Amino acid sequence: MVMILIHYSHKNVQVKIKHIIFIIFFFTMLSNSAICSAGMGEYVITKLLDVATIKAVNTATNKEKLIKISGIKNTGLTCDSPLFIKSGDQLYIDPNTPDSNALVYLKKNNRFVNYSRYAVQNGFASTDLTSPDVNVSGLSELEWIARFQAAGNWRCMDFVKFYNMLERRFGVPDGVLYAIAMTESNYKGWPWPWSLNTISKPYRFDNRQEMYAAIQFLQKEGISFGVGPMQIEYSIHKDRFDSLWKSTSPLENVFAAITILLENYKRSKSWDKAVMNYHSYKEKYYGPYFKRFLRFYRKAIRQEVNSIIDNNIKLSAR
Repeated sequence: MVMILIHYSHKNVQVKIKHIIFIIFFFTMLSNSAICSAGMGEYVITKLLDVATIKAVNTATNKEKLIKISGIKNTGLTCDSPLFIKSGDQLYIDPNTPDSNALVYLKKNNRFVNYSRYAVQNGFASTDLTSPDVNVSGLSELEWIARFQAAGNWRCMDFVKFYNMLERRFGVPDGVLYAIAMTESNYKGWPWPWSLNTISKPYRFDNRQEMYAAIQFLQKEGISFGVGPMQIEYSIHKDRFDSLWKSTSPLENVFAAITILLENYKRSKSWDKAVMNYHSYKEKYYGPYFKRFLRFYRKAIRQEVNSIIDNNIKLSAR
């Protein structure tokens, strides 16, 4: 490709651009046709057991078999989001991979895409870090969570495990972040990411864009508000975000909460106080708040306690 570009470099710009477009198109088509010519088996999905495990029938032999998709693990099909695949869809499977760990491709917009990568990037699966086909160098759980969150399938999350991952990363006791989130933004049984509170009145939006439009209006009118699953008071903590839009990111919202908690703990040397002061420095406000917090905290750690158990001693900074 480089040689061709050099050869035509003396031509006029318009001709050069046309050749570049043609070359890109040619190599794209060549790449796609290579997948087919490499002996890929064509299958039709007959049943979805979960995102990572399917039954499919070979269109050539009419034989059905169970296929385990390489590199991913299921996040659960109980969420409300529609799946990106369904019975009747076509798959292309590399015959050189075993059925227990198959390399699978989908045809999307006349192009072949890697099934595992597509599932992860669109929030329907998480990466199986034990898979031999996954290169874990340079990857972190937080990166995959961020991709998952970006897909909008927040309801598919196991929230206790999600917050546990962050708690252990940053040295916050297990159950604390989950309990704060549920105390602040509980809606239909999970921390609602598109939550807004102003003048003690809560609002729940269907998506990030709707909530963002609302807080833009509130900021313009000079009205203070708490935002996100952790209900961060934006007028006080706006310097913790790169922008107003970033404050509406559930993950960035939780990061801000972690920073506030760690600062509170360093000052008070008490996790109970850190949580109380997360809400207020006045006892008449933080007392009732902490009682509500404990109800969710006990559920998260499955113990009947009246104080936070400090099981993550080492503090870490972001």
